[in-house]
Parts: sequence; structure tokens; C-alpha cells
Amino acid sequence: MKSERINKNQVRFTLNRADLKARHIKITDLSYGSEQAKALFEDMIQQAVIEFGFDLTGHPVMIEAIPISEDSLMITMTQVNGQEDMLSLFRSNIPGADMGPGEPDLRVQPQESAPQSTPDDSKGTLVQVVFSFDSFDELTEAARMVDPKFRLRNQLYFEPGPNTYHLLVSFTRQTRQLRYVLTALTEFCADMSRDPLRIAYLMEHARPVMQTRALQKLSSLEQE
Repeated sequence: MKSERINKNQVRFTLNRADLKARHIKITDLSYGSEQAKALFEDMIQQAVIEFGFDLTGHPVMIEAIPISEDSLMITMTQVNGQEDMLSLFRSNIPGADMGPGEPDLRVQPQESAPQSTPDDSKGTLVQVVFSFDSFDELTEAARMVDPKFRLRNQLYFEPGPNTYHLLVSFTRQTRQLRYVLTALTEFCADMSRDPLRIAYLMEHARPVMQTRALQKLSSLEQE
């Protein structure tokens, strides 16, 4: 397994056919939460600490797994240290991202000053991010930052083993409003990931709690 430090917050790992075979891992079968995946991620964390002094404690960690070919895999581990780090993860690959200056109150309003398409009906590349919360209280604290009328596709899952709540957010266009929501979620979540393997695992194995508009429903409850 080849490892390289990209910057102070990112480490990249590349696994070839021999690496995958030694770990009894097939890319098509790999899923977040499986024993093979857990062992792989633990090894990566240990290697990042030993080789690069990479500190993964106290901040959300984003893991992305990208198949390079049928028998090789590239995994990027990113430590998210705050709003700017989170925004940089999305700036380069979200169509229509509004990264201009000006930061009004973080509470999201249902409409912007100028009409534009919303994350629910915009056309473009679908982006999915899962935010994981260690407690329901932390999740509801994040939901308080969202206006109940804000349009955003999101689903809530519960994983009984670690007693973790997972919020799956889906969008195709990032607006300034959406940027505030993503920022708020990273402030309260314990982990975040865009790894499609992890998302597929959660959708298959975690228990659905709210299939639509989970954030908006929780926000409404907080305001009553």
C-alpha cells in the first residue's frame, strides 16, 4: 500500500492488485462497516500517524475511495478543521458553487434575494454527502440552523451498533444557502464522507428513520 501526504490535512493511499488480494478485498464487494474495510481504515490511520505524524483526533474525517481500475483503488483521507476546509472540499467540483464574500446570519432563509434554481430541482452532477452524529442531541442542534422551508433532499438513518445517526444529503447545485447548511453540519457532526461505498453500506444496512426532509422536520420540532 503506497501512501503520500498531499498537504497538512490530507493523506492519499493507493492499493494495487497485490494489496487488495493480500487483504482479501474486492473493490466491488468493499463496503464501509465490513470487517475488511474496518481493518483497512485502521491500518491507514496507523500508517498516516507513524509516517506523517497525521493527527486525526478531535476533527471530522472525510474518506473518499475512488477505483482507479478493476484491480486498484485510491483512498484519500481528509481532516476537516472547520468551515474553510469544508468549503474547499466542494469548491472544485460542485457546479454553480457561490463562493463570494458576505456572510449573513448562518440561519438559512427560505429564499434568496434573486430567484434561482434550488438544490432539489437543479440539473447537474449529483453529489451525496453523509454526516454522522454521535447523538440525537447533536443532530437536532445542527437542524436548528436550517429553516424548515429550505429545499434540500436529505434522509436520516440510524446505525444500532455504534448508536450513530447518519444524515445523507443530496444536491446537484451548491448555493450560498446550501453552503451555510453544510458548514453548520460539519460543526456538529463527528464525521463526514462522500465515499460511495460508505453511502451504499448505510442505505443497505442502517435503519431508515426519516426518508425525506429529515433536517427540515427536526428544525420544525425545535421551533415548536
